[in-house]
Amino acid sequence: MADYLGEFNGRSGTAEETRQRLDFEDAQREASGIEVGRISRFLSSDAREAIAERSGGGRASRSSMSALDILLLNDPEYAQMHQAALDENRAGQAAVTDLQDRIAQVMAKIDSKIDETLDQAVTLPDGRKAFMHEDGSVYTADGELVDPAIAEGYDWEDRPGYEAYLSLTQDKARLEQLAKENDVTCPPVDPSV
Repeated sequence: MADYLGEFNGRSGTAEETRQRLDFEDAQREASGIEVGRISRFLSSDAREAIAERSGGGRASRSSMSALDILLLNDPEYAQMHQAALDENRAGQAAVTDLQDRIAQVMAKIDSKIDETLDQAVTLPDGRKAFMHEDGSVYTADGELVDPAIAEGYDWEDRPGYEAYLSLTQDKARLEQLAKENDVTCPPVDPSV
């Protein structure tokens, strides 16, 4: 009888080792995204219920349950860290959106101020707008020097100076650059994440 018990214990130990090895290999495959169909063995009852809810009561499809989902369902600390990262990401996106909105508001004000400045500028015979520089020379809105003979006959009193116009256009260019950098470094986030 002792031989029989020893043989039984030996075989059952081997069977247990084989089962553990198979469980480990299956768990590794499932975690890496290779579906072997035995995922429920590795999940808590809460995780199994969550899978059932997400799949409408049946088995979860591969498209609805990723390896990351499985890890998150089973590791509360990891899930908490993941949620914290998502919350920070959303807060960052909200800040970026707020910045974009503020840039758009300031850009609209600058555009309005540029339009006002152009309306107050001298209109040359060819239709171009012109401003007098503080040194007395006259420039068009495009930065071209105007012939003094053409500029001589206009009243330059109470007109915006060329420096004021340049300042506005440079501010607009800086804002456009900031908006462009913001768009490049902060692409839109997928709201489903």
